[in-house]
Amino acid sequence: MSGRTAPRRSNNNCARYPTDLEAFVMVRNIATSRPATVVRQLRAFFPDSGTARGRASLRALGWAALPAIVVALAACATPPLPPANVDLPESLRVPSDEVLQDILTSTGDALYRCERGDTGLGWTYRGVQSTLVDSTGQDVGIALPGDYFSAYDGSYVLSRPDAQASVTADSLPWARLVARFNGADKVFETRFAQIGLILRVDTKGGLPPDRPCVVAGSTLNVPYAATYMIYRSPAAPTPVMPIPAAPASRAPERAVIPIGPDPLPADFIKLPRNTALPEGALPLPNH
Repeated sequence: MSGRTAPRRSNNNCARYPTDLEAFVMVRNIATSRPATVVRQLRAFFPDSGTARGRASLRALGWAALPAIVVALAACATPPLPPANVDLPESLRVPSDEVLQDILTSTGDALYRCERGDTGLGWTYRGVQSTLVDSTGQDVGIALPGDYFSAYDGSYVLSRPDAQASVTADSLPWARLVARFNGADKVFETRFAQIGLILRVDTKGGLPPDRPCVVAGSTLNVPYAATYMIYRSPAAPTPVMPIPAAPASRAPERAVIPIGPDPLPADFIKLPRNTALPEGALPLPNH
């Protein structure tokens, strides 16, 4: 697979999808999170649905056919599908027990710093800074240096590179990232609560220029785009940097992890408890 682009299936013209998991996840997100949009599209198929004649047509069609129409309409609204697991480079393929939970697209910058190495000054990759968008077009979080992913619902995941594969010569390599710490609300279901693997695929751009840098310490931002496939583990990964538990006599304090390339346990910042909350209440995440 190295050196050539993995096969892709596009739905730009409402093409018929094969029954694979990637299509199902994206269609499911569209149909469940944007029902009003789907209803408006359905009305275009049944302009007389408010009349006696239109209602008779619906009865003749049978309500059992409507789910198939909803799926078809949602499929036309989804972005192009990422490659299926069997089409990935072998080093990036996901174990069968991992569950595909979401597919996010991202645009932003790959960050580089001019550093001196054995052969002189050169650009050193420091990570990415980008916005994460779900299949409905909503901004849901950010990706930051250190393979740190933060969702707007307050959950986050720290990961580490497990494998990479250069698929196109002019773009960032595709990568498989393994979660090493998850932070999430323990009461509400959150986006990154039990994430085990993240695949970065379909990358575009993000590589520094071929010429060397000239000023040590200078930085460079290179625009890039990618698709992130989010996999949930059958069991939540064991935290390697646990946040100290607050005494039971008062509400727990929130711990905020600073933005940085590789935060350490000592870098956690503990914020004071919100005194407006009743004693023992759990403060909701707000970042």
